[in-house]
Amino acid sequence: MKEKLRINEFILGSLLTSYPDEAFSENMSIILKEETDLLPKNLNDKIKSIIEDQEKLDDLRSEYLRLFDSGRGVAPLYETEYGRQRALFKANELSAISGFYHAFGFELGGEDSAREMPDHISVEQEFYALLLLKQEHLEEVSDLTGIDIVLSARKKFMRDHLGRFVSSILDRPGVCESETYFDILKFVEKLVSTECQSLEVNPERAAWIDGEQESGEVTCGSTVGCLK
Repeated sequence: MKEKLRINEFILGSLLTSYPDEAFSENMSIILKEETDLLPKNLNDKIKSIIEDQEKLDDLRSEYLRLFDSGRGVAPLYETEYGRQRALFKANELSAISGFYHAFGFELGGEDSAREMPDHISVEQEFYALLLLKQEHLEEVSDLTGIDIVLSARKKFMRDHLGRFVSSILDRPGVCESETYFDILKFVEKLVSTECQSLEVNPERAAWIDGEQESGEVTCGSTVGCLK
């Protein structure tokens, strides 16, 4: 049975977890018009209501900043903000993520476009959608070698990066009280979880570790592999 490639779902997830800037309403209107059943109905109706009302859109922008960009970030949307000793390994993780992007020709934007850091949940979803688009094309031209390369990259990126931290965002203060972003992140969590199951990968969850916990002694547990 041919694998279902969830290209539009990851594009939508990327849009929904990005800052709702001036292009947000236009882009959301296009994808929701073309794809009417990608979101749960309650979230679909909520997003449509927001993009049709400037006041609601302004409120969403304020909520995004309050939840995700207040100081160090109440609920950061960046992969490298999760996991024990995150500060120690942040540069290595960002380098690894950028390596994926470079290998598959994914650009983070030119001089005229402001883009997030490579480990932002929106950027990682956009890149994953690109991998799916590449696989779709390779399947159309029956390039089996290329398909194997992209499929391997999908598994590694989902296991080592995108699949590790999405569920942890939902644990952060304020997110569960948000009428809009809780539903958005639940949609993304389910999407990522479904993809992991389809790929048969089981990412190790990178939970939020506060400063006091992080500064303590770190030991390798029975279920956590040491760095080699």
